[in-house]
Amino acid sequence: ALLVGAASLRSSMASLRVVQSVCPAGFGQTSDAADCHKCPAGSWSTQGSAECGLCEPGTYSAWTGADACAACPVGTWTDEPGTRACKLCPAGKWTNTTRSTLEST
Repeated sequence: ALLVGAASLRSSMASLRVVQSVCPAGFGQTSDAADCHKCPAGSWSTQGSAECGLCEPGTYSAWTGADACAACPVGTWTDEPGTRACKLCPAGKWTNTTRSTLEST
């Protein structure tokens, strides 16, 4: 195991053993608060957060371990929380802003 700050990092980088009660950004605590786990795609956390939060509609997180969600780019949208990818606007519809939660006609 490799010692990183206050946590012992397992080689898989999938979870961290908590030495102190603070998980790094992009990680949430397990239910027993003994370990930190990477936030799944579609969610995020800041350092010290106990839980991973879902990305809000209009935002996404394509990777695990995110410390923030990205805004859907122009021409894409999502109206659901916890999105891993934004949807392309269908033919005849469009968005001209980032972070869109619906397509327009």
